[in-house]
Amino acid sequence: MLYVYLAIVLCVVVFIFWSLFTEKKLFAQIDALLVLIPLLLRLLLIK
Repeated sequence: MLYVYLAIVLCVVVFIFWSLFTEKKLFAQIDALLVLIPLLLRLLLIK
């Protein structure tokens, strides 16, 4: 079950990275980065 959760988190992280680099607005990039930080910590199993 843990691997399914990590796979879902990885998919979300990939989409947020894609959004981060394709977005033109600075505030949207900052928002994506703020969402990405806790997800990366979850992916690395740091709670």
